[in-house]
Amino acid sequence: MTAPLVRPARPSDLPGAAEALADAFTDDPTFAFLPSGERARRVRAYMDHELDGAWTVDVAVDGTTVLGAGLWQPPGSHVDGIAAAARHLAGLWSTLGSHAVTMLRVERELTRHRPPVPHWFLGYVGVSSAAQGRGVGRALLKYRLGTVAEPVYLEAATERAAALYRRLGFVDMCRFTGTQMPAVGMWRPAPLRQD
Repeated sequence: MTAPLVRPARPSDLPGAAEALADAFTDDPTFAFLPSGERARRVRAYMDHELDGAWTVDVAVDGTTVLGAGLWQPPGSHVDGIAAAARHLAGLWSTLGSHAVTMLRVERELTRHRPPVPHWFLGYVGVSSAAQGRGVGRALLKYRLGTVAEPVYLEAATERAAALYRRLGFVDMCRFTGTQMPAVGMWRPAPLRQD
C-alpha cells in the first residue's frame, strides 16, 4: 500500500475535507449529544463551518480524493473578543441549532484546561471510513508534527485515539469527566533543537 500524499489543503480540497471529517466524527463521542437522526447532517454542516479559514488545514489525498484532514491552530492564532465570539456563536447556532448550547458548554470546559503557554492546538483529525486502517490519520499527524517547533495540545475523545497520540509522543495532562464529551487532554512537548 502506498502512503497517502499529505499536504496543506487547497480551497478545492475543503468540501472533501468536510466530508471526510463528517464521516469520521458522526459516530464519535465528540458529537454524541446530537440526536442520532440529525447527527450526520449536523456534523457535516459543522465541519463545513469549521473550514471557514480559522484553521491551518492539512489533507491526505489519493489523486483528487480527500481521505482525511487535520485542523490545527498555530500558537497565538486564537482570536478573542465580542466580534469573534458572535461569529462563532452564529456558526454554531446555524449548524447545530439548539444543540449549540451543549457544544458551547463543552468548549468552555475544555478551553479552561488548555495550557497557558504558546502551543499548536489540534482541533480535529479524521479519516473517511473507507480509508481508515491504512495509516492515513498517522500520516496526517506526522506531517504537521514534523513541521512545528512548538509544543502541541489536543483533546482525545476515545482511548483508541489517545493510544495513537501517545505513540507519537503525547502524554496525558488531564481527564474531562464532567462534560458531555469524555476526553483526555494531551500534551506533546516541543521537539529538542538540533543545533
